[in-house]
Amino acid sequence: MKTLIKVLKAIGYGLAYPFVGIGLIISFSSAKRAAKKYRKAPNKVFLENRYYVVYKLINRVLFLKRIKVQHDRLSKVPTTPCLFVYNHKSNLDALILIKLLYEYKAEYFNGFKMKFVAKQELNKKKGVVTAVMDLIDTLYIDRDNIRQQLQVFDQQNESIKNKYSIVIAPEGTRVPGDEFGEFKAGAFKVAYTNMTPIQPIVIYGSSGLLFDKDKTNTNKSRQVYVNFMPYLKPFNFHTHNIEYLSNEVKNDMQNTYDQIKARVRENRKVFEEN
Repeated sequence: MKTLIKVLKAIGYGLAYPFVGIGLIISFSSAKRAAKKYRKAPNKVFLENRYYVVYKLINRVLFLKRIKVQHDRLSKVPTTPCLFVYNHKSNLDALILIKLLYEYKAEYFNGFKMKFVAKQELNKKKGVVTAVMDLIDTLYIDRDNIRQQLQVFDQQNESIKNKYSIVIAPEGTRVPGDEFGEFKAGAFKVAYTNMTPIQPIVIYGSSGLLFDKDKTNTNKSRQVYVNFMPYLKPFNFHTHNIEYLSNEVKNDMQNTYDQIKARVRENRKVFEEN
């Protein structure tokens, strides 16, 4: 029976592939047009429309790459603006989070808005990557320019006040392998300043699936697991030193990552509920 189901799925995928491929080309074009229009006249391109253009594009990319995403605890994410922090292994990470947070917004909290913080180098790329980043109001940070970093911090504060959540990878760049890199304490500063919750997110299995040079974690099942850990309330962390908090969050996330890794390698169920 399982073999029959696999065969039927393979046939269905083969039949759908060319149509989704055409849809992806259309999505690329739509994203570029929307981004161009948004840059010229921001008030004429509504946020909901921008998110939807990006969401459709991401779903088509994931389908064509046969990437499946499994997650848990999404319904327990704060409905107020917060700081989302995630481990960074792949180019795929941000796309997966945009997809999941968009679906979370639609299901649990209609007013959800988000801004990603990304390294300045991504702003220099042309084409659909820049279009997607612009459509979701990405804040670019120059790691070699202290003055510019302060400006971005001010933009984060203003965004929180305007009911946006901030999404950031505290490592600052992709870190290959199963160990996490150093979590930059500055990534948590906006949560201290605005007394916003911190939502840790652990992503496992994304490395090597989408234009990544790192192939050490090649995932043959193409299954990515995303764990939304219990979020931290401001009164639970605001009395702690920011460096201490950064290390604690990193250690907790690394432990969760290792637990997911062990379950996957032992062929056990990763999440009890989805």
